[in-house]
Amino acid sequence: MEMSNQEYKDYFIDTVVNRYPAPAIVVYQEITPDGISKISIVNEFPFSEDATIQNLQGKYFKELEPDVKQSFCKYQFAIEYMPSSDEKIIGHIFDKIISP
Repeated sequence: MEMSNQEYKDYFIDTVVNRYPAPAIVVYQEITPDGISKISIVNEFPFSEDATIQNLQGKYFKELEPDVKQSFCKYQFAIEYMPSSDEKIIGHIFDKIISP
């Protein structure tokens, strides 16, 4: 069964909150001519209603207890940088990553 984009998000967030190992995050870093770096990673969506930690189900990050937020932010991610911001190229790279 193929997972939807939201199911992947739910699964990933649940992995981090439980402090399980996660695959690398792939991001695109944009650097302005002035040398300012911008990386956008986190989308606003709530924890899944199926999250394994029941008291987090349906909550947004801003609604979490401070210790849960801190634990989430301390999670060590492996990060891979994208060579392009072109959506077709990004989609192609993700297809290669998740397909055997």
